[in-house]
Amino acid sequence: MREHTEHTHTDDEKQYWAVPDSGVMKYIEDEAALMIASAKKVAEANEVDQKQALWLVMTLYQDFYK
Repeated sequence: MREHTEHTHTDDEKQYWAVPDSGVMKYIEDEAALMIASAKKVAEANEVDQKQALWLVMTLYQDFYK
């Protein structure tokens, strides 16, 4: 994990981080919808709570994208 260092941001940098790109937001929304749909399937197939299934799916996604 990257260590946080003390630094300041310029106004341009603050604006960049304050306004998310619409393409990035769409990608994140699509990935979240896919994870939720996957969790529903896992919950139904394995007769587990959907919250547990979502945790499992999120963990698998994190491992996949490492």
